[in-house]
Amino acid sequence: METFVPKNELEFFRDLKKLESIYKSNQYYIAGFISYEAGYFLEEKFSHLRQDFYPEGIFHLSLFENPSRTIFQSTQSSQTKSFSVQDVRYGISQKEYKQKIERIQNFLNEGESYQINFTFPVRFETNSSALEFYNNSKLKQSVAYGAFMDLGESQILSLSPELFLKFENGRVLAKPMKGTAKRSPLPEIDEWISHSLFSSEKNRAENLMITDLIRNDIGRFSEIGSVKVSSLFEIETFESIHQMTSSVESKLASDFTFWDLFWGMFPCGSVTGAPKIRSMEIIHDLEQEQRGIYTGSIGYFAPKNSKERSLWNIAIRTIEFRNGSCKMGIGSGITIESQAEEEWRECQSKLRFIGIQQNLDSSSDELKLDDTTMYEQDWITDDFKLFESIGWTGYRFKLLNYHRSRIQKSAKYFGIPFNASLWTKHLNDFVKSKESISGRIKYNLYKDGSYKIIFFPMDFKKKQKVKKLPTDRIQISEKIIHSDSLYLYHKTSYRKIYDETYKTKKEFYDILFTNERKELTESCVHNLFLKMDGVYFTPSIDSGILRGTLREYCLKKFPRWFQEKILVPEDLIKADKIILGNSVRGFTECIY
Repeated sequence: METFVPKNELEFFRDLKKLESIYKSNQYYIAGFISYEAGYFLEEKFSHLRQDFYPEGIFHLSLFENPSRTIFQSTQSSQTKSFSVQDVRYGISQKEYKQKIERIQNFLNEGESYQINFTFPVRFETNSSALEFYNNSKLKQSVAYGAFMDLGESQILSLSPELFLKFENGRVLAKPMKGTAKRSPLPEIDEWISHSLFSSEKNRAENLMITDLIRNDIGRFSEIGSVKVSSLFEIETFESIHQMTSSVESKLASDFTFWDLFWGMFPCGSVTGAPKIRSMEIIHDLEQEQRGIYTGSIGYFAPKNSKERSLWNIAIRTIEFRNGSCKMGIGSGITIESQAEEEWRECQSKLRFIGIQQNLDSSSDELKLDDTTMYEQDWITDDFKLFESIGWTGYRFKLLNYHRSRIQKSAKYFGIPFNASLWTKHLNDFVKSKESISGRIKYNLYKDGSYKIIFFPMDFKKKQKVKKLPTDRIQISEKIIHSDSLYLYHKTSYRKIYDETYKTKKEFYDILFTNERKELTESCVHNLFLKMDGVYFTPSIDSGILRGTLREYCLKKFPRWFQEKILVPEDLIKADKIILGNSVRGFTECIY
């Protein structure tokens, strides 16, 4: 079928007129993407901002007769290759970013705008194909409005959580998204962050401002009295961030089509600021590059009189992919109250969904890369799942309540369906055939809520205590873990560094790790305990460790003898005893 890719002003208006006629003919679906710069052609006041030529096209829209729908789902059988992200380049330095924010706030103080959505590009390289990159990222990032477009020489990979417009049965829905908070890997802190975002006066004001703008835009095309804000300040949680959304709904007026409304509202106010026209002029002056697909929209128009829905996203978290070279944009809404350092960190948190979490050194404005430090992307192997390894003595489970509590918290954190009663029932049903047979039970919980139980026979008979010097040796890995890495704090299949290191331990019982602050953390399969002055100290959770069930049991039941403390390698020498432990194997005294 025909494809329209206008590259200048004449072609834009010619193709737009043709497409409107096709939309009204009720014959074809129209699908593709529309770049942010298309907005310059939809308002005469922007005529001076238009360029003579757009090599990538102002939009890329194709016709389809009978589109098919495929829902991407993560299942236990899904397997994707891991990928790496290298050579990350920011399109602006932190120093330049701060200067731009100061200029924006001057405009705000002068009353020219209330908020500006300021963005910049990020470029990087990957060893993956476009489809592998998309599939792998989709497994890590559950989004409602993702898209993959193969344009031949290039591909568009969108993992957008934000809806621009949905039209179905004469009704319109928009869900502006404003207000972001980086998640904590610790469930209890993460809940507090979510609550703080919901309660934040700054984020509420920012969200309300854009919601009002969207409501006014939709109102111009809707039946009088039909526009309503159906939800306000709702917190939506994704793998790396919490975001605040609101929902605006209406019934389209009979004088207008969805085509009229879409082009009358494009681009969405959430990616410009308020008021929209002056904000877009300021953005054009301050941003150093065209946005292109970023903050434009990806989606499709159903034929005018079709009962099928039309759906368009906001193209954020969207990557332009060309033979492993990638470009994407990041940004945030700037108000008078915004702090440049805080906004800079927010932008960086938005890159975690593809494994970018290196920080810029503010003194040099260069990315600090360290081959020995393991970041979040270094833990990823295959399809994501939670799991618990539970000791079964032949007649009872070891620390079952602690295992249940841990997997329940992690399931909630990652948005995985979980029922504690059913989980217990699954295990009890499974061990009916394992009476008097001891071993390790591995319970795998997949993203869609399905599960699998595996049994590994083991001998848990108590050995007679014989006083002897410990002979099990441990060493410290040369690899350094980063305490920010999400997968350190949850028992998941994303544990590549531990699994690979454990295979190389040779004559050692296990291998310990340190973090970026040179603090001891844990070993590949055990928590660490150091006996000093009669107390068994275990590393603080903040150092980057799993809440081992044996560790949690000891801390709760014996707080006098088991305590948390920041530990360093020198403590291994000072300690009276070095103990490694987990709920399946119990405690083992080691030497260093």
